[in-house]
Amino acid sequence: MQVAMVGREQEVESLASLFHEAMDAKSPRLALISGPAGIGKSRLVREFLNLASARHPDTTILQGRCPSAGEGLTYWALGELLRRECQISLDDPAAEARERLRQKVEAVMRRMSADQATIDHTVFALAFTAGITIPGNPLDNIRPSAAQLELSMAWPRFISAYAAAGPVIIVLEDLHWASDRLVEMAERLLARSTGPLLLVTTARPELRTAHPEFGEGGEGVAMLALRALTTQQSTTLLGEILEGSEVPETLRRDLVATADGNPLFLEEIIRRLVDGGMLVRQGSDWRVTGTLPATLPDSVLAVLGARIDALAPAHKRALQEAAVIGRVFWEEPVRRATADADLMSSLLALEAKGLVSVHPTSAIAGELEFIFKHALVRDVAYASLPRIRRARAHAEAAGWLEQIAGDRSEELTELIAQHYRTALLGEDADLAWTDDPNARAALRTRAFAALLAAGAVARKRFAIAQALELHQDALRLSLNDVERARVLEAIGDDHEGAFHGDDAVPAWEGALAALEQSPETRMDRIRLIVKCAKMTCIRWGGFKVVPPTRQVDDYIDAGLSAGPEARDRGWLLAMRAYCNTRKGDPQEIDVMPIVERTRAGNEAARIGQELGDVDLQVLATRALSGLAITQGAYARAMEFTRREAALVDRVAAGRDRALGLFWLALRYMDIDGRYEEGLDLAERSHQLARQLAPHDVLHSTHALLYGNSSLGRWQLIDALHKEHLENFQKDKDMSCPYVRGGLLISSAVLAHRGDLARARETAALVPMNWEKPALPEALHGFALLACGDAAAARQEAEQVLGAKRRLTYEEAPLEAVLMVDALVALHDAEELRAFLPQAERIRQAVAVLGPAIDRATGLLHLWEGDTTAARPLLERALAEYERLGNPFEAARTREYLAEALPIDERAPVLDAALGQYEQLGATPHAERVRAAKVAGGV
Repeated sequence: MQVAMVGREQEVESLASLFHEAMDAKSPRLALISGPAGIGKSRLVREFLNLASARHPDTTILQGRCPSAGEGLTYWALGELLRRECQISLDDPAAEARERLRQKVEAVMRRMSADQATIDHTVFALAFTAGITIPGNPLDNIRPSAAQLELSMAWPRFISAYAAAGPVIIVLEDLHWASDRLVEMAERLLARSTGPLLLVTTARPELRTAHPEFGEGGEGVAMLALRALTTQQSTTLLGEILEGSEVPETLRRDLVATADGNPLFLEEIIRRLVDGGMLVRQGSDWRVTGTLPATLPDSVLAVLGARIDALAPAHKRALQEAAVIGRVFWEEPVRRATADADLMSSLLALEAKGLVSVHPTSAIAGELEFIFKHALVRDVAYASLPRIRRARAHAEAAGWLEQIAGDRSEELTELIAQHYRTALLGEDADLAWTDDPNARAALRTRAFAALLAAGAVARKRFAIAQALELHQDALRLSLNDVERARVLEAIGDDHEGAFHGDDAVPAWEGALAALEQSPETRMDRIRLIVKCAKMTCIRWGGFKVVPPTRQVDDYIDAGLSAGPEARDRGWLLAMRAYCNTRKGDPQEIDVMPIVERTRAGNEAARIGQELGDVDLQVLATRALSGLAITQGAYARAMEFTRREAALVDRVAAGRDRALGLFWLALRYMDIDGRYEEGLDLAERSHQLARQLAPHDVLHSTHALLYGNSSLGRWQLIDALHKEHLENFQKDKDMSCPYVRGGLLISSAVLAHRGDLARARETAALVPMNWEKPALPEALHGFALLACGDAAAARQEAEQVLGAKRRLTYEEAPLEAVLMVDALVALHDAEELRAFLPQAERIRQAVAVLGPAIDRATGLLHLWEGDTTAARPLLERALAEYERLGNPFEAARTREYLAEALPIDERAPVLDAALGQYEQLGATPHAERVRAAKVAGGV
């Protein structure tokens, strides 16, 4: 019953117009087609694709559909799209699937001249999405959130490569059944892809309930809400279906009124009349025969139920068993379920009745693939299957899927687990196995393993809620302490993947307790201890309250005493060294001598190098750098920093790589005073961060603001300030010093340029933490000093200094520089003289502290009238500021130096200062120098 589409002409043209807009602008557009079941979403898409293909034959069309179990199948639609495009069958051997994927990705990526490294990254990410295993895939060994970020960069890159060669249409159908991760990916495709791309999505209204923000506020987004057909349109459609045949007017009115504008409902009512022999074809016409029903079914579900109930028994059984497989199904599993030797006759009869259809291609080689005409047909057929039979049918489906999966089990793991879960834990499932306890026991074993594996796959793809649900079901099926420990470990891993330390550690400790009486599980217990240590030591930001250092050291002691193998020993030792840097009570940290922590770090670095474990090497080397800083050995700290810099590009996870580059940038600038190299590292971090989260961007923009303000590149500050502010408003983590610090750096620059109102307004945006003052509070003091409030700046410096912060590679002690500068501004010689010895002790901790100390010491002599002693100190400070490339501090030092010179030597020095201020745009400072020249007759 193929008829012309009626009543959707305007929507087809809207899609065509949006596609043309994408082609003209060479940038992505999104269409969300929404409406209730049966309203014609898929038909509209089909008509549009036919039109687009006819008008633009070079268009690439990529399609995927979310199955009704979509929330449990993280990226099924993208995997389906990928398999279809790469011509990969579900039963192809893994090696063949990998080769076809690589060939397709390489061919597509070459269109945009991608290098081999980019192609490899893309292959790894796309394979990870679809569950195609690749030995050595780095995404298998990074945190779920990091893997998710890699996917969110790789898919837009892949699609952009398609679009580089011509227009692209991606269709994702039934998005209301999609996982949260897939909905997020659709948004990333829109935001991060380039070129002429139209992303077409279809969904029922419930998508807007689950994801109200989807598509909202974005440019180039069209929302097409399909309304019911009007009476006139329904009448026209009825005429199309009946091919102009005359039927009684009362029947025509009843049909149109009952369908209420739903095209599927109207068509199914007519099919029901045909099935019942009440409407028959005579030649080219349709004629009413027999007795028409007094009333028509009042819903599309009712009419579908009536049609299915009226089927021949063999046909109905085939449809019901097919519904267990899903909307898409294959002949073989249905044959197994029905034991019908003549199954093909039944399937063809169902196709003739318009309930299913044959796909022209199949995802399984040598197997005919069928699809239910509509998801509602599948739903009604499934609901009509007795629950006891339903449970056994799901068990059979799971077994068949395991068989065809072969060595590609990960692709189907989530789907297999869904079948097993329904077979054992579904409604009334227990009744299916009461007479066969042995079969249930065997099924439980397979189901337990499948749920564990599926949860792990969901976690890898950052579908944490789904992973937890699967693992909680596995816990329900566990029989003994060993199984219980396996599940509790998995649950802890799920929570760790979501950065929820308060839930992860108790789960792992529960697993440890379950294994306590099993000596043969020593390696399992060590693994769990290492996980507890990593979470509490390295990922302490995932706790509501930072775990105490003694708790971390206790885990490390327990792990080391258990006799771990090299890799676990290396991580435990690296964390012992890292405890010096993490937040915690200094007294607890110092319980272990720093020499012991240093020895542990050195051994960990050696183990990491021997094992080729880059992440272990980076952690150990970074910890050793922090330990050296704590001991005041800054040259050694920079030696470790350079070792870390040689490793950072080999870090697999993009977020870890961006963070590593950021830490390196700060040390190169703060300790070594090599701002150019630091900015290069910061810019590399920034390029990665822009593909990640606002928090990552804030790290990098802080470093860029810091470096560029120091080097006097104040013309770049406005753009960096804007980017930092935009991400600051998106991020909620006000505990991070770099989230808060960036705006305070730009506030100081604004004040030095004379924009005091904006400087104060910017500083006021940043919350202060005076209970535990640190870097942001010091930077706030610099903003106050720049605004002319030296007394308040001094007070804030005193508060930060009073906290007696532990010096490591994080948060340089800029409060010492602030105190020196504030006391100079206040002309407080007595306090300055008292503070300088304290500052001298950490002179090498911050590159700008040394010249600040020399300048202040010179000024003390100058204020006493001893120009002879003042001049060499001021000249040394000036030379150091010049070496550091800091024109603002160099100009300020020249002003002071001029006072130590004879009057006839001051002019060139003041002129140089004035030139630097003018180049910076430091208007108030330039005016001060001009006034000084006039007053001094220079």
